[in-house]
Amino acid sequence: MTDSQHENRHDGDWRLVFADDGSGDWRAKWFLDGDTATVENTPQGMILRAGPDIKDNGDSMVLWTRDSFVGDVKIEYEFTRHDRAVEGVNIIYLKATGIGTPPYDKDIAVWANLRNRARMPLYFNYMNALHISYSVGLPDVEGEYIRARRYPAPVGVPFQKVTEVEGTHWGTGLFKLDVPYRLTVVSVGNVMTFNVCGDGRDERFEWDTSKFPPLSEGRIGLRVMPCRVSRIRNFNVYAR
Repeated sequence: MTDSQHENRHDGDWRLVFADDGSGDWRAKWFLDGDTATVENTPQGMILRAGPDIKDNGDSMVLWTRDSFVGDVKIEYEFTRHDRAVEGVNIIYLKATGIGTPPYDKDIAVWANLRNRARMPLYFNYMNALHISYSVGLPDVEGEYIRARRYPAPVGVPFQKVTEVEGTHWGTGLFKLDVPYRLTVVSVGNVMTFNVCGDGRDERFEWDTSKFPPLSEGRIGLRVMPCRVSRIRNFNVYAR
């Protein structure tokens, strides 16, 4: 793809459909999965703090937009890592819906009570969604990376293999402690891009999701794994 095609995909007729600077009450625009997690509003944005047990995946959290978005989407926000955790990741979910079989209604808010313990299988087995993982704890089991996935994975099948979108980026050296980064996620058709700007760097990552069934709508979610603390500021969503 040429540079001009990249720019055309990011530019064009985008309109702002969701905005949160992170200073007001988060409950007005979001809902939370995770019974040990907290969200704190500050003048500098929302502080997302997952539960304290690194050995319990249920101590993760996901903060979901109350709004659902249809079609092409562009998301921009400032992210800062405020933890020294040596495991775990941050994840952004796009176009997330339930698989539609009881009790996993297409509207994920309907079965939010099942996710009080925000265990990963409830997401990768029972949701249709795009996923980008970033800000990986060092050293993680595999090493530091940025990766895309497409849910769901059939129950009993290793999700690591069947959900991975080709093109994992290893050893990026991004997301330093207490350094703000401006993140831009764009999903247009079968192409998803992730731009990271901060600390003197401006990096773009891209994935082709055409091997998977297309997704046309859904919520946006922010996952923080156990022992991780993240600050989110000026979270804006644009649609065509």
